[in-house]
Amino acid sequence: MKTMTAALLSITAAGAVLLGACSDTSEPTSVGDGRLIVRITDAGTLIDSVKSVDVFVVRIDARVAAASDTEAASNVDEPAKGGWITLATPNASFNLLALQGRVSSALGDVAIRAAAYDAVRIIVDPSKSSVTLNSGRVLTASSSPGIRFSSAKRTGINIALSRPVMVASGETTNLIVDFDVGATFVQSGSSIERNGLVFRPVISATIIAAGTNRARVRFIDLSRLSLDLQQDGSSIISLDADQISNCQVVNAARPLSVSRVGSNALSVRFGQDLTPGLSYVVVAFDTPSGATRIVTLISTFSTASGQAGTRVLNAAGLTSSVDSFLTTDGAPTDTARLASAIRDSISAFFDVPVGAASIRLATRSGASLLLDLDAQPFRAGQRLTFAVRAPVAGGGVLSPFVFEGC
Repeated sequence: MKTMTAALLSITAAGAVLLGACSDTSEPTSVGDGRLIVRITDAGTLIDSVKSVDVFVVRIDARVAAASDTEAASNVDEPAKGGWITLATPNASFNLLALQGRVSSALGDVAIRAAAYDAVRIIVDPSKSSVTLNSGRVLTASSSPGIRFSSAKRTGINIALSRPVMVASGETTNLIVDFDVGATFVQSGSSIERNGLVFRPVISATIIAAGTNRARVRFIDLSRLSLDLQQDGSSIISLDADQISNCQVVNAARPLSVSRVGSNALSVRFGQDLTPGLSYVVVAFDTPSGATRIVTLISTFSTASGQAGTRVLNAAGLTSSVDSFLTTDGAPTDTARLASAIRDSISAFFDVPVGAASIRLATRSGASLLLDLDAQPFRAGQRLTFAVRAPVAGGGVLSPFVFEGC
């Protein structure tokens, strides 16, 4: 299975009222009070043979004292006995493959003591989790072939922290938790279809410093209108059709809006859940019905060493999904890397070797070639998005656009 990184949770701490003291014997490293808001956001690259990865998240906990994997897996049903504080109780299944390119959304909001939290864990329910293959076969803990979990019961999974999560009174801290799906669901034997998967959770986290409340946004106008990106009633940037802005700094805690320049005929509010410290691409494009759609794409993606990354935005209004073929110049399309993007959606990022590569877009599985671009240069560490827009009325040619995240 190919490597996949899914940014599963974004945890934000802000000033709030004091919740009771933790039952853990360790003392907090700061005084006062704070609040943790748990969010769920985008996932990473698609696995070619997998349609969905559905993980049932019961609860998210934290505690002041560090926790071993054994401690994280203990007292799952009675967290207070282990000194854990519950941050969120989503009790819901999340398809990690469907959470790509999305703005984070809140899962929970809890008052919590200001302190340094050395441990965060996720409680998952294996009996309600599954992986669906492109063939339609569903693998579960009880199917054959299936998914081998360490336990059939609810499982507490330790999240690797590079440093303690500091919750300070009156300030905001963000924790972005990465669920490495490719490393977590490991192919057993020579074939997933025949041998199934093994669940070996690999989860890490990135901590964004307290007090950070800014995000970076690049605005792209693929519509046929002149549009204005605004925040709190003030214009951030105005663009004519087919223009791309520089990166702009915005307040992540305040919503953004897009309006037609010189008119209030079009006004779309969005971005209430931007995560401070991250960067985004905001794209406006026309749908077949004539409406203008706004999509917000998170730009966070770590490329493999010495490689670039790319993804595809299908703004062409096609009912079938679009596959992207990236090949060395002159190579046949059947040797290419695919990334499916359904109508009005974005594919996941995937790694691309540096150097020149030809870009071809086709309907699902290459049945019909839609667009054949000249070779594009890819630099190490670069993150490019290829957007394909519907043709102008009366025309039959799709319009390609290439842009980079902030």
